[in-house]
Amino acid sequence: MRGIELYREALGRGQRFDLVILDLTLPGGMGGKDALKKLIEIDSMVNAVVSSGYAMDATMSRYEDFGFRGVIAKPYEAAELGRTVHEAIAASRNGYASAFA
Repeated sequence: MRGIELYREALGRGQRFDLVILDLTLPGGMGGKDALKKLIEIDSMVNAVVSSGYAMDATMSRYEDFGFRGVIAKPYEAAELGRTVHEAIAASRNGYASAFA
């Protein structure tokens, strides 16, 4: 929940994050799908990538259906992470609107 509050505070100051990376499952905490729903309520143009070690979860194969703009499966290499981040940011700058906007 703290991450959502930090996002809200930054947006209130006129600062938008280029990208957020959300873990699909967080033991004892809010998972990525629920966190993204909250972020979309705050900012319909939030740019998010989902990450998980659970490749078989439907969110990983159909990430766009859930409002994510990219996906990266764990474990990943730095180059793969960089490529995913670059592609998601480039897509958002090209006017790719969230399905939940």
